Amino acid sequence: RQRWIVNMCGQWGQHSSLRCCASLLPLFHIAPLDGLLGSLHSRRSLARVVHGFRALLEALPPARLQLLQEVLVFMRGVVRQQAHNQMGAGAVCKAMAAPLLRHRDDEQTALLVSTGRLPTVALILLLSDAALDTTFHPVTGDSCRLEELLDALRAEQLSGNMRLRCRYV
Repeated sequence: RQRWIVNMCGQWGQHSSLRCCASLLPLFHIAPLDGLLGSLHSRRSLARVVHGFRALLEALPPARLQLLQEVLVFMRGVVRQQAHNQMGAGAVCKAMAAPLLRHRDDEQTALLVSTGRLPTVALILLLSDAALDTTFHPVTGDSCRLEELLDALRAEQLSGNMRLRCRYV
């Protein structure tokens, strides 16, 4: 079923099938999701948080990881067009966080979205190189250094009213 979903995202074009793909399955089971959220509560550096995300993503089944990568590439494409669509990285992550990272309990998902925890995880996954090969600066669309990534995360979180709970050391 997961391979079929990944193939459909590629064949139908990402725009028409992303909502279908995202609504069919959460990409993370409860344990990895709690791990992602837990790493945001610590005062570890951004590099360590991204490293922790990368380790959790490596444990995903290949089809889920591929689907996540396809969705993140699509989300980066939407952000690149923000001059036309008014959807910056923070707004895209708010819209896509619940379908991609939802908790098995819908009330818990609503709480995690309203507190900004799920959108923050989605934002870090979008901008960092945890899931994809390169980092992504939401303004220029280019890759960036870690220091620039932290500034971009903070700027997007301020504009999207989300909280960043890690610091760069």
